[in-house]
Amino acid sequence: MRKTKSAPKSQLFLFSKKFNKLIENWFPGSLIIEYDLLESDLSSFPELYRCAELVKDFIDEGLSKATVVINYNEKGLLFTKLDNTYSVICRLNGIKDVKKLNQIYDAWEVYGDRQNDIEQYLFDTEKIMRFLKNADFSGKQVNAKEEKLNSKIINQSQELSEAIKAHFKKSFVY
Repeated sequence: MRKTKSAPKSQLFLFSKKFNKLIENWFPGSLIIEYDLLESDLSSFPELYRCAELVKDFIDEGLSKATVVINYNEKGLLFTKLDNTYSVICRLNGIKDVKKLNQIYDAWEVYGDRQNDIEQYLFDTEKIMRFLKNADFSGKQVNAKEEKLNSKIINQSQELSEAIKAHFKKSFVY
């Protein structure tokens, strides 16, 4: 028998610098859990961990608190938005959103690895050109082609980074 993973009908991840005691009043009947992101082990809650990492990387590194609301209501969401305690609000509705969050997170991790490879490539290219210059290499065409290629690589990488960030924000940030 094959098991299928399930997810709550709806989840809110509220990120801030402090907790708000009124949150329980806004979401009666919902499960509310508060986490200190600097001290909590989020390994048992991968959606929150991944969302928190993306929020930190894309929006604000200084947010140290997360409040999770399971099966929220729209009225409570309105109060949360009006209160301004939570500077980033992320919504996940069902298993499709969890899968999409996982895909965006995985893409961002691979992008980070790729960035390290690009930085190493650019460093090595600069080193090669310096060695050749010191060996009286006068290949101006080669230098110009390398500079143009490096510029294209950097620009394409920045565009990809911005596209990943925009997709996360469009998909999950309220």
